[in-house]
Amino acid sequence: MSEQEPSAMRSGGAGRSARARPTGDEPGARHDAVQARDAVRGDRRDEEEGPPPAPWHFKVLLVGTAGYLIYRLVWFVFWLTGHAWHG
Repeated sequence: MSEQEPSAMRSGGAGRSARARPTGDEPGARHDAVQARDAVRGDRRDEEEGPPPAPWHFKVLLVGTAGYLIYRLVWFVFWLTGHAWHG
């Protein structure tokens, strides 16, 4: 292949021109379409509700972590009274 002939890979695919019709796969195309749809409906969920709530398993993880840290603190205090404190 010579330098002057464009390859199929360089031109964007076999049989397609550089000015192909937009497919909706461009960056931001889906976001723009969703915003346009919401504006037509008068739907503004993102601005009114704020961030979504934390999932249940995250809350369980936080409670479990706090319980474990309290358990380790209690045993550390017992260890201190038995080993480091001679009072």
